[in-house]
Amino acid sequence: MRATAPDTAEPAAEEYVVRRGDFLEKIGRERGITVAQLMAWNNLSSVAVMPGQKILLHAPAQTDDAPPTAALATAQPTRTASSASASRTEPTGKVLPPKVYLVQPGDTLYNISRRYQGVTVEKLRRLNNLKSDDVKPGQKLLVAS
Repeated sequence: MRATAPDTAEPAAEEYVVRRGDFLEKIGRERGITVAQLMAWNNLSSVAVMPGQKILLHAPAQTDDAPPTAALATAQPTRTASSASASRTEPTGKVLPPKVYLVQPGDTLYNISRRYQGVTVEKLRRLNNLKSDDVKPGQKLLVAS
C-alpha cells in the first residue's frame, strides 16, 4: 500500500530559475502573469534578470505588516529593457558594487557580453575604457556598474 501526501489548501511555493535568454515579459507571458506582478512579487526595481536568478511566480505569503501585493502589481508601470537603469541597486535603494569578470583563455568581448543580459560589446568597451576588442586572460573587466 502506498502512502500519499494529504492535499493542502495552499499551492506549493512556485519558484522559477531564470535561464539564458529569459526576460520577464517572456516568463510572464508563458504563465499568464504581468511584468508588473513579477516585479512587485520579487521586489525588482528593473526588468533585467540574470541567468540563475530565482523569481517567485506568485504573490508571496501575506504578513500583517506587508502591503497588499495586488495593489502594488497594478500600480507599478511596466518598463522596457531599454529604459532599465544602468546602475545596479537593491530594492532597498542601496547601490551595489560593480560586477567584475575575470577574463579566461579564449574569451572575447563578444562572448563575455553574451553571458550577461543587457551587456553589449560597446558597453564593455565603455565601462573598461578599452580602445580595441583585445582582452587578455587574467584581465578584470567591469560587466555592470
